Amino acid sequence: MAETVPKGQEFRMNAEIEIDNLKELHQVLSQVHEQSFRSHVTDKKNDFAAWVRHSVKDYELADKLERTLDFDETKRIIKERVEELEEKERKEQESIQKQHEFDEKLEEQKDPFTGKDIFGIDLDHLDIPPEPPEEDPYKNTPVEEARNDSKKPLQNNNLDAQTSTDKKDPTKEQFRASSVLDIKDSKASQAKPILPEIPKLSVLQDKPEMHPAERMKHAIRSVIFGFLLGLITGLAIGYILGLNRMLG
Repeated sequence: MAETVPKGQEFRMNAEIEIDNLKELHQVLSQVHEQSFRSHVTDKKNDFAAWVRHSVKDYELADKLERTLDFDETKRIIKERVEELEEKERKEQESIQKQHEFDEKLEEQKDPFTGKDIFGIDLDHLDIPPEPPEEDPYKNTPVEEARNDSKKPLQNNNLDAQTSTDKKDPTKEQFRASSVLDIKDSKASQAKPILPEIPKLSVLQDKPEMHPAERMKHAIRSVIFGFLLGLITGLAIGYILGLNRMLG
């Protein structure tokens, strides 16, 4: 049903008819002549559109009415809007009726003494249990066990206990250090045999120091010997080459 406008905002048509909702407006326009309509709709005004906008608060319908000056078109627009509102109201009533019938059926199934239905279910305090969690397909399988083992930290209880005990006792710590050194020394002695140390001998150790004059003579002799050796070698090579030419 179309909503009724507040008191004092009714539409007065020709100062005789009071209209307080869209359904009444549609009924009145269906009965009056076009001359009565023209007294409210002209090129400069549209009393129906203004009333629908400011009193009925139906802005969409008001926009449609402002765009036409035709009597029949105005009646058609208002009729469609009224039918739309009636259809909407009918659906709302059906929804309310269905909900009411559903509630009545629930009440009929209740036991008047226990408040439960015929199956023993408390309808007023019906708790739906939560869905069970999804099971892991890899749970309790070799794959899962291997995965858990890889996440566990490595533990060595004996080593941890021994280390904590040694930290508390400095005597044991000192004994351990000396034992480690002894073991290293024993391993080194087994790996490398002990050899007698051989003194380093120098070639010039027992040779007396040479006099400067003797050094000079020795140098001159070396130069002369080298010169003669080179000369003899050159002559021999020249002789061989000349002989080859003669024979060739």
